[in-house]
Amino acid sequence: MAHTLDINAQTILISIFFEPPDDDNWEEVIKNFDLSKTRAEQLCNGVVEIVKAINKNIAFDTQVSKGRDRTEILKYFHDISKPLEKLETTLTNSDPNSNKTLSIIFSRELAELLGNRGLAHLLPGHPKPHPPTIHDLDSHDAESRDGLYDALDDVHYIFERESIAQNTTHILLQRLAGALNTPLAKFLEIERQAKGGNPGRRYLNYVIQQLAILYQDIFEKEPTRTRPGRLSKNTTIPKTGQFVLLCELVLSTLDMDTGGVESAVDRTLSRLDL
Repeated sequence: MAHTLDINAQTILISIFFEPPDDDNWEEVIKNFDLSKTRAEQLCNGVVEIVKAINKNIAFDTQVSKGRDRTEILKYFHDISKPLEKLETTLTNSDPNSNKTLSIIFSRELAELLGNRGLAHLLPGHPKPHPPTIHDLDSHDAESRDGLYDALDDVHYIFERESIAQNTTHILLQRLAGALNTPLAKFLEIERQAKGGNPGRRYLNYVIQQLAILYQDIFEKEPTRTRPGRLSKNTTIPKTGQFVLLCELVLSTLDMDTGGVESAVDRTLSRLDL
């Protein structure tokens, strides 16, 4: 059955793509590990993001199959990604005096372009703009402009967003550059998985690589190559075998071939210098 995947405001029709584990399958994965609810949700969200990145790559392959030059497009993506990455790094290392000048130049533009949701996405935990008051809703501006939404945005929210942006301009720009580059970087990383090996294993390699990064954050230790032996029903999983088991379980729930997982784990961890 065909599914649709929304990318860059275009709905691309693709016949096959991966779906995140459903609740039952996810329970089968989680029950093998001693994780808090928060850690389990972090792992689940991480797997969802892995699947999203792979599906974008599949959609890209669909477009390339229509005759587009893959090499040329990948070069184009690299040319976009590199300056975004450089901009993010530059802003991360910026000094306070430079940040003040950025505020003068960009705070109003950021307030207008980002909107309340964009601001909340880039500044999680930061106080959000206050909701409109009864006075705002009854104001002459709210009644005379092109609709209540535009009126409130112009009259009420824009000034609050600009006030927030004035104190966080360099952070907003840095995180905006990172947010724009993240999907490109993930896409290009999947493409790199096909080099020097079987291109058909790119998705398996990418899943293992991303799980290795997630594993370090969630389990707070480096993943290992050791595979757990056969376990009885009441046997605790050896700590050294958790990562390989995690890879096998996640790949299985995604309906990916788990053959050769151990060697793929070994190659991936060697490449990551783990």
